[in-house]
Amino acid sequence: MMLRRTQAQGCHVLVGTPGRLRDLLEDPYSGVAAPKLAAFVLDEADRLLDQGFLPEIEAIMDQLPNPRETPRQTMMFSATIPADVISLVRRMLKPGFQYVKCIRDNEVPTHERVPQKVVGINGLENRLPAILELCQREIEAAQTGKGRPFKALIFFNSTAEVSTAAASFRNLRANTANHPLYPAKVLEIHAKLTQAQRTRTSDHFKNASSAILFSSDVTARGMDFPNVTHVIQAGMPRTRDQYIHRIGRTGRAGKEGEGWLLISPIEHGETHNMLRGLPLVRDDSLTTAKVDMTKPAQLAAQTARVLTDISEATKFIDQTDLTKAYLALFGTFQWARSKHQLVDAMNRLARFGWGLERPPVVPPVLAQKLGLARIPGLNIGNPMNSLDGRPHFADRSSSRGSSKSWDWSQNERNSGESSSSRLRSRSGRSQSFR
Repeated sequence: MMLRRTQAQGCHVLVGTPGRLRDLLEDPYSGVAAPKLAAFVLDEADRLLDQGFLPEIEAIMDQLPNPRETPRQTMMFSATIPADVISLVRRMLKPGFQYVKCIRDNEVPTHERVPQKVVGINGLENRLPAILELCQREIEAAQTGKGRPFKALIFFNSTAEVSTAAASFRNLRANTANHPLYPAKVLEIHAKLTQAQRTRTSDHFKNASSAILFSSDVTARGMDFPNVTHVIQAGMPRTRDQYIHRIGRTGRAGKEGEGWLLISPIEHGETHNMLRGLPLVRDDSLTTAKVDMTKPAQLAAQTARVLTDISEATKFIDQTDLTKAYLALFGTFQWARSKHQLVDAMNRLARFGWGLERPPVVPPVLAQKLGLARIPGLNIGNPMNSLDGRPHFADRSSSRGSSKSWDWSQNERNSGESSSSRLRSRSGRSQSFR
């Protein structure tokens, strides 16, 4: 429809991604050309380079009129100026180009003035409990007048992780005022949603006084959400710049905010190297972050309740979605040096975080590509190899007749044992987190 309108009415300003612009300009049947182009703009120049769009941009430049014959202004915008952006500037702008700095020299960058805390978690299975504990604590503080209404952006490194985490939080007890996160709304946004869905979610989050938005990096740049009090990053970002862009979603327009980074043992060394020099302060206040879910433990009532809530909520997530998150995490951690440690950590997540009896199936081709084919403990196979012909992913420990999801026994809940209570299975017998 937009192309037909352009062909019929002409066009003064054309906005698009590099791939689509290249297609339009190279296709002789599109009817789109720019013989009198007056301005060429590259927004998010650092991101265009980071995502490998340089060949597309160069192909677009080849389709534009010669600037010696048709003078034009070229503008590049970037929040960060790494060395490869400088190289691109010199190649694409005229000699003597002007550099315009849009912040005052005495203005402290957001990533230097926003308090940032790093939490070491015992394993990947501790991520969601730690996030839930933090959210509940900050919501309670806001309701008692000790802070602004809680409004958080929670970043994950893959779309599948975003969807799984958001589903877990939506599945928490949904009885209005009894909901563990009341009055905060739970939202999710990522590239797999339609543009209309992303726009609607973005508007909901902007207008909400208290909300939790689970997000991929689609919101890490160029989005101005008012009154965001917390940016929580579930795992090490891919780059230092990515971390800085995410942190920049809070502490805006003179408002206060804070950043939280949750890292597992796999990520500890890499995170230290990547984020060296940033004002990260270790925080050990989240009790669920340190719980060893593979062993029996005496736990404080609030800690056990958070673990139980997450366990119960995860039971309702489709196993296909859990498998997608499992495989996506292998892609996220493909940089990990110790593949044995990676597989062990992933299987702990599947078993103790998601309640699966067996890890999800990893296709042989993917296992080979990730260098995991010979690692013990990996469940390599064909997802279609099931008796009923439907895709097989993994067995749930919460399957009928063998429930091992954790909950408070009613007697213990009413007995006043709030300082140290043991998690119990539904059978009432005291067990470990197996």
